[in-house]
Amino acid sequence: MSLLDVVQTNLEQFHFWTHVKVLDDFVIQGYPQESLTKNTSQDALEFVYPAHISQKLSLSDIDGIFKKLDELLGVRPKRIVMGIVTDDGSVVYYFAHEGLIKPSKV
Repeated sequence: MSLLDVVQTNLEQFHFWTHVKVLDDFVIQGYPQESLTKNTSQDALEFVYPAHISQKLSLSDIDGIFKKLDELLGVRPKRIVMGIVTDDGSVVYYFAHEGLIKPSKV
C-alpha cells in the first residue's frame, strides 16, 4: 500500500471523513466528521499531505506543497494537515500553517 492509500484508508475507516479523494497523486482532500479545531467549521474542506516518519521535510518542501495546492485549486489554503505514517502503519496528524498563527488558549 502506498502512503496515500494508508492515510486515505485511515481517514475514511477510522476517522470517518467523507468525500475523501486524492488530488494529483500527492494530497488528499475531504471533510472530517468533526471540526479539527474550535476555530474551524464542521463542514470545512481539509487537505492532508501523507509522509513517512523517516521523510525529512524542510520549510521549503512544505511551502512547495502550499504552492502546488494553489496551482491546483486557484487558492492557497491557510493550513494543511500532515498525515505522518509510522513504521508500524499508525498515522498521526499535525497541522502545517501558512505563516505564523497565534496560539489558541486551552
